[in-house]
Amino acid sequence: MLPCFHQNLAHLRKLKRVNQREAAAALGVSQALLSHYEKGLREPGLEFLLHAAEYYGVSTDWLLGRTSDMTGTAPDLQAEEDALSAADPGLRAQARLRADKGRMQEAVGLLYDLLDRLDVRELEPSLHAHLTAEIVQVLSLIHLSAGRSSPGKVLFVIPRRYLRTGLEVWQADTERRMVANSLRKDKVARSDTPALSPETLEQYFGERGTRLLSAVRAAADEIAKYLEE
Repeated sequence: MLPCFHQNLAHLRKLKRVNQREAAAALGVSQALLSHYEKGLREPGLEFLLHAAEYYGVSTDWLLGRTSDMTGTAPDLQAEEDALSAADPGLRAQARLRADKGRMQEAVGLLYDLLDRLDVRELEPSLHAHLTAEIVQVLSLIHLSAGRSSPGKVLFVIPRRYLRTGLEVWQADTERRMVANSLRKDKVARSDTPALSPETLEQYFGERGTRLLSAVRAAADEIAKYLEE
């Protein structure tokens, strides 16, 4: 069975807030058989796969763990990887840029999926704030490099020299509120939440988790080299 299929199947049912009996009836199988599918004890046929994807409103690729994009619109990373072996240097450069873009899109989707997997959805506002702040920061760099907008079309309300400080304050305040909420909710560290580890990422997300780990480690190596200079 392909990695993550049974976890994804069970995860979707929980997101839809239906029990196994209700889901099994809608999918045209017995509750016992659906239970086996969700536990990875049995492998379903193509008809069930298509039916489940339609019922839960996701792509079959996502259900099989091949993409982090539920709608099936994510770029074909394997095709981009294959293009990197092209002989023409220009084609390789273009393929690398497309592959990097695809990995970034995949990583963002995987982060949101990870919050559900680890049952820490209360962190989603903080994740959203951090990612939004980074997007604003990058957009400001593009704005600076591409030239300022024409008169009357202001991109940012506050001057760019104050933008980074404002974003950092916003991120910090979001974190403070999320931590305070967690402390009020749990009081003590949660013991039922799975530990986040390389093994967890690969178990939950298969090749997507492996690609994320590779990207994170490559970035960490680049940072280490920079600090050593």
